[in-house]
Amino acid sequence: MAAIEEIELNAFSAPLADKTSNFSPSVPPDGLPGVSIAPSPATLDGKSNIPSAVSNFLNSIVGAGIIGIPFAIRHCGLFTGILLLSWVGYLTDCSVRMIVTLGRDLGVNDYERLAEKIYGKRGYTLICIFMIFLAFGAMVAYCIVVGDVVPELLGVTSSPAARPVSILLCSLLVMLPLSLLKDMSSLAFTSTASCAADMVLVVIVIICAPVGSSVAAAGGFWKVLGSSIIRPKTVFSGLGAMSFAFVCHHSSFIVANSLKDPSKERWATVTHWSVSMAFTMCMFMGIFGYLGFLEETRGNVLVNFEGGDDMGSLTAGRIMLILTMFFTYPMESFVARHALICVVYGKEAAREDNPRRRLAVTVGLYVSALVLSLFLPDLGIVLELTGAVSGSFLSYILPSSMYMCVHERELMSLLKQLRLDKGILFFTCRKVVENSMLNEEEGQPATRDRDGSVDAADAPIEIGGCQDLVGNGSFFSRTKNTFNALRPFWLPLSMFFFGIIAFVVGTITTLIGAFVTME
Repeated sequence: MAAIEEIELNAFSAPLADKTSNFSPSVPPDGLPGVSIAPSPATLDGKSNIPSAVSNFLNSIVGAGIIGIPFAIRHCGLFTGILLLSWVGYLTDCSVRMIVTLGRDLGVNDYERLAEKIYGKRGYTLICIFMIFLAFGAMVAYCIVVGDVVPELLGVTSSPAARPVSILLCSLLVMLPLSLLKDMSSLAFTSTASCAADMVLVVIVIICAPVGSSVAAAGGFWKVLGSSIIRPKTVFSGLGAMSFAFVCHHSSFIVANSLKDPSKERWATVTHWSVSMAFTMCMFMGIFGYLGFLEETRGNVLVNFEGGDDMGSLTAGRIMLILTMFFTYPMESFVARHALICVVYGKEAAREDNPRRRLAVTVGLYVSALVLSLFLPDLGIVLELTGAVSGSFLSYILPSSMYMCVHERELMSLLKQLRLDKGILFFTCRKVVENSMLNEEEGQPATRDRDGSVDAADAPIEIGGCQDLVGNGSFFSRTKNTFNALRPFWLPLSMFFFGIIAFVVGTITTLIGAFVTME
């Protein structure tokens, strides 16, 4: 969650580079038609090479949400979960390239200002609200992780006070003081450490998860697969946890603009490698974590592990996870604080150095997250709800809607043409059927003269100057051309409706599941 004004001012203090020779603003990813608005010349002093940019972007994708992927697989079903994980990864790759391309074309260099450029002040406010919800949900989730893991490390899980005391002390002594810092520059080193910790956790789960015994007890792999192809009642809840793990759009501009020679091809390479690596980590974590515990899989998969021969590895993994929570929580707090100040006081106030306001907002967010984490023991619910609401909006709905809004005239023209052609086809078919029925009633089937011409009564139907549209192929040819012209919009359209469904159904099913669990 690095989309913070303090960091952005440093990252974007210089104007964007005039890379028109390498970067084609009019050709968005996947052949999407370009924006007709010409950006002003810009310069960018980017210094990151591709491996460095891949590392930075991977850090922004992979976070603590990865430990909830096995729980998401459980709710989706093994087969459907893998398919949805692949689809979420694909949409993430496409949407981050889509918004960066739009930003370059429209002359803006961050996600919030892109929404403002297209939708006005309401767009800026709306995206800030969803960023608050996403960052705040992450803060609650990280406190829950601390409450799950610290008692395990200290060996005091039997005490009912262990969890709340662990959350209170760790957050008060470590996480809150770090959150009160003015900016994130002093925590910049933690992103690489966090990514390394996630990789180690994936390896630990692969090695330590009791996959063999668990699958054997359930009757074998094929029986497990057959019984968990899809879980219709909870599939969208699991999708929310996946969306939470992959949401990274708020930091995509920072990474893209830090890239040396930021051409479209180089940025595509960065996104492909970053998302592919994140997907691979999530897939291995999800498959091995789920198969190791099946229907007992928890929102934090590390809670499922008990003492055994691999206790040393598990302890090391828990320590790394806790350290990651300590240093990642403040980053989420920075994002929530910045977005909240923008919504309440205005975006200009976010640039001001007001210690009292920073203290009040930070403490208010901390107390709210602390209280919720004490009363919400299940990490899975927090990940699913946060992902369903904010993840769906920031990852799918907003990028696709902004793209279609910019290209509204072209899209509406094509849809109008498609509706017109469908109307012509319907009218033509109806007239053909009516004539056929009339001929049958009169006992006069359509005939041809000796010279091969059709009788006048059976002459081709004329509609708008086009004769026999079905017969001579002009309708099908024009419709084919219209569909081909619409092809660049299939991805944004499918992304938009997928996001709407994930948002609505995911939120409802997660809330219902939460109420059932509390009862």
